Amino acid sequence: MFTGTITPIACPKGFYCGEGLTEPLPCPLGTYNDFEYQEDQSGCSICPEGQYCAEIGLAEPTGYCDEGCLCTEGSTVSCPRKCSIGYYCDQGIELPCPGGYACPLEQMLATGQYQNFPCEEGFYCPVGSNSTTMNSCPSGAYCPSRSEDYQTCAPGSYNPNTEQAGPESCLACNPGTYCETSFLSNFTDFCPPGFY
Repeated sequence: MFTGTITPIACPKGFYCGEGLTEPLPCPLGTYNDFEYQEDQSGCSICPEGQYCAEIGLAEPTGYCDEGCLCTEGSTVSCPRKCSIGYYCDQGIELPCPGGYACPLEQMLATGQYQNFPCEEGFYCPVGSNSTTMNSCPSGAYCPSRSEDYQTCAPGSYNPNTEQAGPESCLACNPGTYCETSFLSNFTDFCPPGFY
């Protein structure tokens, strides 16, 4: 004698089961489901940023993105895109290059590879720089190696040149002149009559 289902079977992880189905349906590519008893496709979660889901019916993501690669939400392969110039990738997530350094290559790694590309003396490299000579240090300032921003010459001094590396490039105002503010490329003016 034949008998039908006595007790329904729980819908397994990686699948969803609508009412009256005889077989569970797999979560699609780029998604996973780590819970039993899901009733519809909305129970399938999109694969998170930094990971990929390469098959249907997954109970968890396939794995982390390859080093130097970017995996956005819903990725289905381990390296859908190389990390962009000016950025490095850490576990499949793209991050801007730290200030004072440059990320001049595609697929830069999170292992500190950018430390091989410090900003050069006389230049400054803000966050996200793609060249070690990203910005010339302006007159009135100086930029040591690994500068994220320029350092201004103090009041009482000036610097007429660009791309200078150290504070010694800031010249003291000559007698008979004055330098009223910081960040000057020339003295402010000659001392007026009655002053020195």
